Amino acid sequence: MSKRNTQQRRHTIVSLLTEQGQVSVDALSQRFETSEVTIRKDLAELEKNGLLLRRYGGAVPVPQEMVSEQAVKVSKQKQSIADTAAARIRDHNRIVVDSGTTTAALIPLLDKKRGLVVMTNSLQVANAIRELEHEPLY
Repeated sequence: MSKRNTQQRRHTIVSLLTEQGQVSVDALSQRFETSEVTIRKDLAELEKNGLLLRRYGGAVPVPQEMVSEQAVKVSKQKQSIADTAAARIRDHNRIVVDSGTTTAALIPLLDKKRGLVVMTNSLQVANAIRELEHEPLY
């Protein structure tokens, strides 16, 4: 793989971690043709942002929050609230998304929004938002 910039490399590390279940510093260093020190810095930053947990010699995924069946099913009223909220959110807005079933219904509606800055106190919401992120166009 050719050398990539830091943001792209870190995005790829998270993707590899999701696919493989764990990653090693040595393997990542070889894959990205960079030093182990650089990979350790990447892993430290990704851990700081809550995207993985560092372990000796590599990293593992952050354990997912338990999701109950009730959280998956959203009432028509809550979906209506989410639809209304999504209609008010514009590209490049800064928003705060709390945890809950109504906000869970909102997240998929943010997929078409560009340049959002989202702040949340929920690991589940953060992971769902991260999954919506699009690859940068180059």
